[in-house]
Formats: sequence, C-alpha cells, structure tokens
Amino acid sequence: FIFNKLEENRKYYNQLTLERFEKEVVVDEAMLVAYMDYLGQFGFDYQLSKHKPLLKRYLKATIALQLFGSNAAEKIINQNDPYLLKVIQLDKE
Repeated sequence: FIFNKLEENRKYYNQLTLERFEKEVVVDEAMLVAYMDYLGQFGFDYQLSKHKPLLKRYLKATIALQLFGSNAAEKIINQNDPYLLKVIQLDKE
C-alpha cells in the first residue's frame, strides 16, 4: 500500500529531507480510508475508529522507512513514548 502511495508522487517524496518529511507529510483521513479499502481487498474488515492516531503514526513510519530507513521509522513510532521522552529529558539535564 505504502509503496503504491509513494509511487503516485515519487518526485515529491524523493526531494524531501527527513526534517521536511516530519513537518509536511500528514497521514490524513483520505489515506486511512484508502488503506482500509486496500485491506478490504484481502478480506480484512477492521473497525479502527479508536486506533486512528496509532494507525496514522504507523503509516507515516512506514513511509519514513521506505524513504529514510529504519532509524527514521523508529523515531516516528516512538515519538510519544513516555519512557523515551524521559530518557531524552534526563540526557539533556
């Protein structure tokens, strides 16, 4: 799914830096609907309404993985992890 989304506008995605990607790329409702339709082709029927924020983060992380590698994907996945945020805070002190 993500590979196909990237191919729709490869020129745009290829010129992004990681910093611009983090600021500019947003997984919106339209992408979620397209993803759910994609899953439906394979017989998946999930009710993800309460998991939308998490799903959006993982879709964005998967895009980052394709464009920038696993470190970028992990950064996005863990951006709200309270334990990692505390470690970063302690490291700065």
